[in-house]
Amino acid sequence: MADSDFDGNAELFVIHRTTLYSDTGISYGSDYFTTLVYKSLAPMTYERNERISAYFGAGGDVLSSPMSDKLVYEYPYKSEASIQSRLSSAQYKAWFEQKHITTRILDKTYLYSQANVADKTSKYLIPDDEVLIVDQRAGWLEAVFHNKKKGKIKGWIQCKDTLECTNKSLDIDK
Repeated sequence: MADSDFDGNAELFVIHRTTLYSDTGISYGSDYFTTLVYKSLAPMTYERNERISAYFGAGGDVLSSPMSDKLVYEYPYKSEASIQSRLSSAQYKAWFEQKHITTRILDKTYLYSQANVADKTSKYLIPDDEVLIVDQRAGWLEAVFHNKKKGKIKGWIQCKDTLECTNKSLDIDK
């Protein structure tokens, strides 16, 4: 239970964890997690908060190949502590309040057409590129980069590749 919508009432968080036994085409290095958030409407009556549930999302750690230990994606919300930490961050509050968040890229970062490692594009950003964050899901950021020659470039990037995940956001419009 945690107050994820800042209304003074705690929501119910359900973290479902499962081992994947089937071949999904993705090399998982951990169990698969789904985080769902429910608002209490009355005693024993709950309604799922789709927006906050999507923010924490679902996923598992992904390895570069079945024979490798190299992580290409780490699902960030595998525990109550990781969720509590994010809920208390300025970045989460800014996302919840739908403020404009601008951050910088730390390393060469590929853009993905969807928030998963299977949808990698050939486009990438380089260190110090500044992006506007328009959405967040399960450790992924939907980012917009303004290229002087090509105009607006939009795609998903991993939060770990930005200042946003180091708790040093470049700018949050107030």
